[in-house]
Amino acid sequence: MRLVLIFGAGFFSGCAAYNTEMRNSSGEVSYCQNVGWGWLGAPIAVINQHRCESAMRERGFAPVSDVSAQPARQAAALDISGGRPEQQGASKSGGQPQLRELKIPDPWSKMTIPDAKVRSGAVLWAKRQSPDVYLAVSVLSNSVEINVVDQLKLQQQAMVAKVAAPNLFPISEFEVAGIRGNFVHVVGVPSGSKEPVRFTTYVFLKGSNIYRVEISHLERDFFSNRDGVRDVVDLIVKEI
Repeated sequence: MRLVLIFGAGFFSGCAAYNTEMRNSSGEVSYCQNVGWGWLGAPIAVINQHRCESAMRERGFAPVSDVSAQPARQAAALDISGGRPEQQGASKSGGQPQLRELKIPDPWSKMTIPDAKVRSGAVLWAKRQSPDVYLAVSVLSNSVEINVVDQLKLQQQAMVAKVAAPNLFPISEFEVAGIRGNFVHVVGVPSGSKEPVRFTTYVFLKGSNIYRVEISHLERDFFSNRDGVRDVVDLIVKEI
């Protein structure tokens, strides 16, 4: 949270007050606070505030309210090697898909979420972009389950939206394309496909208690911007 107060217009009066909450990817919180009075003190407060924020940025901190501090991350790296668990020797692996780490872009970090916060399916990855938001992806035979845990806004309550895809191929590969604000972008590739002929995109727009899911089917070009068949579905979010 960034608070800036500037009041008083007199030549020998006036005040500038700053209070910026800053956090790093590990969840540490720090504040830059500066207050200056008068025609000389107010400009000094502005300069000191700028220096404080610059120094904190060099240490990996960013203002919580700064949108640019939470950019959409490029394709991040969830990969399930193979198709359905039963096709990959589920009896030997207990039904758990074999995962292969591709890349975790900074400041994401590999995380784990307790089983109690996941209704069903195997949790593949949980990644953290900000100190308060976590993302877990689990997969069933023909469906995808996205778990978003926002500790700050939801008071550590997990909210789950399940997307059933009975008419699609079993999805075997995921890429978390980015999280920014209330947007979660997940790309899936059908299992058994030697090339990304077809994929599905889920865009979650978080409302009061609904996730709007936009399912897009595009052909051939994996990174094509061409519009394909689009279906929009409203899903009720359930609390665990």
